[in-house]
Amino acid sequence: MYDVSVVDKTLSIKVNTNQTNSAKTPTNSKQAIKAQWDGNQLKCDTKLSSSLRKSIIDHPKTEDDYWLNFALVGNDFRKNYPNFNPEDYGYTKLATIIKKIDLFETKIVDSTFYVRCKTP
Repeated sequence: MYDVSVVDKTLSIKVNTNQTNSAKTPTNSKQAIKAQWDGNQLKCDTKLSSSLRKSIIDHPKTEDDYWLNFALVGNDFRKNYPNFNPEDYGYTKLATIIKKIDLFETKIVDSTFYVRCKTP
């Protein structure tokens, strides 16, 4: 960060602009690590929870017992919430958010992930 030298009993300190400071905080929001939202915070995000519910309840392929293949939920959800990015909530996958939000039941059948809204 600094170049320090002594020439003829004179101390010279120069800022070295060629090196990067690894301790700097990221200025780009993509570089910043976001804290994971807990289940209650996720529930309070009405756009998130209502978009997820709508994607599950209103989907035409929802089975009689309201279970729906998660792949279909993801596709429909992106239509309802096109700007959604799980990283904004501190997660890498929508499936992890669905498990954490505790508004939905999940199950795996023959390696297929299913989801439905919890009944009150």
